[in-house]
Amino acid sequence: MWFHGLRGSSIVAAFALATGQAQADDVLYKREALWRIVSTQCVPASRAGIPPSPCLTLNNDDEAGFVVLKDRVGVAQVLVIPTKQISGIESPDSRKVSAMKYWSAAWNARLYLFGYLQREIARDEVSLAVNSQHDRSQDQLHIHVDCIKPQVRDLLRKHVDEIGYSWGLLPFEVDGKKYNARRLDDPDLSRTNPIALISDELPDAASDMGAETIFVTGAKFGDGKDGFILLEDRAGRAPLDNAHGEDLQDHTCGVVH
Repeated sequence: MWFHGLRGSSIVAAFALATGQAQADDVLYKREALWRIVSTQCVPASRAGIPPSPCLTLNNDDEAGFVVLKDRVGVAQVLVIPTKQISGIESPDSRKVSAMKYWSAAWNARLYLFGYLQREIARDEVSLAVNSQHDRSQDQLHIHVDCIKPQVRDLLRKHVDEIGYSWGLLPFEVDGKKYNARRLDDPDLSRTNPIALISDELPDAASDMGAETIFVTGAKFGDGKDGFILLEDRAGRAPLDNAHGEDLQDHTCGVVH
């Protein structure tokens, strides 16, 4: 037997150690699932000149390549995932100028959303979210593209013109939490990296970006401009708050009803 020479508590300790390591390896394996799909299936398929299945599309940009993948959760949710290994919102790579391409790709990926829904929805019914390091299941950066919760849409529509160009704590709760918000006049997210805005503009954010989450939704402002509302939350700002921006999305897409 492999435990020959071990007795009593030593056997128990050795078994517990082996079991604990196996469990840790299993958790790590699961948390790398998205990266394995991208790196061992979608990218090799594209290089072989065939469709990048199971990904819907793949962009081969050397600086900021990405895939679009249908999420298993939701009627229409898709994910935009870099083709380079980037752990998440805490990674410096997520704040690079080149990383703004992931955001413009995420906004363009709403077309897949429309396809699954078999109809277009308004720009303020489309949302993008990145969860904090404290409350995510995957250690590969991915932007959730899905419908906004109807009650969140209604609330933001009501207050849309009260949100300015600088970050400020909203005087009301959004789905039970307090968020910082700012307006963004970039109609297609082609010139902006929202993660970088958090790091650059919010005090103390850069020192612990893993605690941050961001939620982005399209908006039409009273002055006629198309843009976005950015919402930011930080883990620990309130009790039991792990900063999970995806909470503001509705994976059943109730806005279509």
